[in-house]
Amino acid sequence: MQQMNIFDYLNENINNNSAAVKKSFAQLKRDLQIGVHVKTITNIYKPEFNNEIRTISKVQSNAVCFSCVRDNKQVNSCLWYPKAKDIEYIGNTFKIYDNGTMIFEYEILDAIQEQPKTKGIQDLFNVLTANGLM
Repeated sequence: MQQMNIFDYLNENINNNSAAVKKSFAQLKRDLQIGVHVKTITNIYKPEFNNEIRTISKVQSNAVCFSCVRDNKQVNSCLWYPKAKDIEYIGNTFKIYDNGTMIFEYEILDAIQEQPKTKGIQDLFNVLTANGLM
């Protein structure tokens, strides 16, 4: 069995556990970028929109706007951000609540992946080791 260094171990565990990690509202806003596809899982006001895939067309500090094709027409809509306490963001799914009742659930289909934060440390370790400093 090949011995795994600490950096490979951390990268593997960070990547394997990221799907179940609760994330902040600020992280959600960073992940909702122009061009990202979002699937509506639950919309209690208009259930006919459930399972609809939308593309983010505009991002503002207080809202995100989507575009999609519905009945052969281009349709635009905006989701105004509620207070941070009314959003739950776990893995690639976020839910919006109103007085404790979930009203919307969305799945981010292709969020931009961040590089693991240990990459820079691993590069430094490799340079120090290669030069006999460790």
